[in-house]
Parts: sequence; structure tokens; C-alpha cells
Amino acid sequence: MLIDFLIVTAVTTTTALIWRALLLDHEKLLNFVKKIPLIGGALTCGFCFTVWLCLIVVLIYTPLVFWNYVDNSVIGIFVAWFTLSAAVLFLRNLIAVLMEGNGVLTHKHRSIDKEEENKK
Repeated sequence: MLIDFLIVTAVTTTTALIWRALLLDHEKLLNFVKKIPLIGGALTCGFCFTVWLCLIVVLIYTPLVFWNYVDNSVIGIFVAWFTLSAAVLFLRNLIAVLMEGNGVLTHKHRSIDKEEENKK
């Protein structure tokens, strides 16, 4: 039960991060997506895309099937959607911060190496 939720969270987070990387690395794709009517803005916003992706995932596979305290299926979908969204956004932002921090540290390390080479 919990493992299913964690697996769905990991897969959804990975999908959101891949989408983020594609938009950051390919300007033509970003410009194309921005021009899509109605949903272009949501597809380019990291937060919005992740939340809507979580809704799609919940509609396909409800990760909180073990949580049967709610009799109304609509409320159950909202609870599952918001729960998955919170977990995915937390994990996505954590990984994004770690990736950015890695880039900063790599740049700092390389600039120190260049300074040492220039001293020789």
C-alpha cells in the first residue's frame, strides 16, 4: 500500500523532472508549448504541470486505494490528488534543488582548478 504510493510518487516526479529538463534544454519545444492555446501556460509552469500530471495519474491509478474512509468517490479523488501532488512537489523540488546545487558546486570546483592552473 505505502510502497505503491511511493512508486507512483517516484514515477510521477521523474516524469515532471524530465518535462522540466526538456523545456529548459530545448528552446524550440518551450516556444511551441507556450503557443498552445489554453494549456500552454500550465504546461510551462513547473508547479501547474506537476499538479495536473498528478490528477491524470490519480484518475488512471488511484494510489490511495487503501484509504477507504471516504464514501464519496469525488472527495476520494480530490484527497488522492492533493496528497499525491504534495508528495510529488516536495520530491520534485528537493531533486531540482539538489541538481542546481550540484551545478553550482561543479562550477565552483572547475573555477578553482582553472585558478590553480593559471598560478603555475
